[in-house]
Amino acid sequence: MGSVAVIWLTHILSQADHRLNQVQGWASKRLETLKTLMGDSLEELDLTDDRLEAVLRYLNCDDCWSVFESELGSNLLCVYDLKPERVRLDTEMLNSNTKLYISSYTSSKKIKLLNKT
Repeated sequence: MGSVAVIWLTHILSQADHRLNQVQGWASKRLETLKTLMGDSLEELDLTDDRLEAVLRYLNCDDCWSVFESELGSNLLCVYDLKPERVRLDTEMLNSNTKLYISSYTSSKKIKLLNKT
């Protein structure tokens, strides 16, 4: 069920279309790629609208949803918006004659560091 849900979410995000009856046709055009990513046991019939409806029914239960959400998100990387006052760089990592520019995407200030050789 996890692979089916992930493929369905991929379809929703890439096609901006949440309709169940559109996923099977979309997946059939990309079946070899999806098999490479999800495993060779994936078949086109795994993505029928009836199968997707079963996923919805299963996830409608709060306990089932909690289990699914924890398994699906177990490999997610958490990113925090930290605002450090200083940046420490290991000098051994900067053995180059080029300029090093580090910019923070969360702040309007840019930190510019010049490599000293």
